[in-house]
Amino acid sequence: MGKTFWQVVAILLLLGLIFGGGYYLGYKSVSVTERVVEKLVPGDTIRDSIRFPVPVYVDRWHPGKVDTVYFPSPTSPIDSASVVEDYFATRDYLLDFSTDSCGTFKVSCKVTRNQLVDASSTIVPMYRYIENVREVHTTRFFQPWAMVGTDFRFGTQQLMLGGDFREKYKVGVSGIRIGDNYGWTLNVGFNF
Repeated sequence: MGKTFWQVVAILLLLGLIFGGGYYLGYKSVSVTERVVEKLVPGDTIRDSIRFPVPVYVDRWHPGKVDTVYFPSPTSPIDSASVVEDYFATRDYLLDFSTDSCGTFKVSCKVTRNQLVDASSTIVPMYRYIENVREVHTTRFFQPWAMVGTDFRFGTQQLMLGGDFREKYKVGVSGIRIGDNYGWTLNVGFNF
């Protein structure tokens, strides 16, 4: 129970630290963002037509005689030909009751001989669509990187090795050769 036992215990502790620390660092490197997105989405187009609709109620004023119609101003001149022409004229109406939040609502009507002859509508309703968006963003704890550089005459060369911690902090070592002279630097930086 001497040396072998302690080697097994050391290996188990080392594996526990590696996997436990990796789980802890990996758990901290995940961020979850939840948000609600609300959109207005157009629905299916609905079309409807009514030919020769029947009125629900007609209000006629009978002042005493059935064949006499009174005007508000009896002294104004009345052109009988224009009244008959107006009676037989066909009027087309294009009515648009659309709004940005409710959708499209268009009605076209045809009126002739003092009655509604044709009415058709086109409706495209807007529906409120609510979506829950969940974004998971992972950041790696350590990302190694390397860079190599030289000038155009190949008199200066540089090699950089380092690591990026949490996609924020950078640490690296740089070796440089200028002519026949060699040097190295320790590099520290961060992303902004």
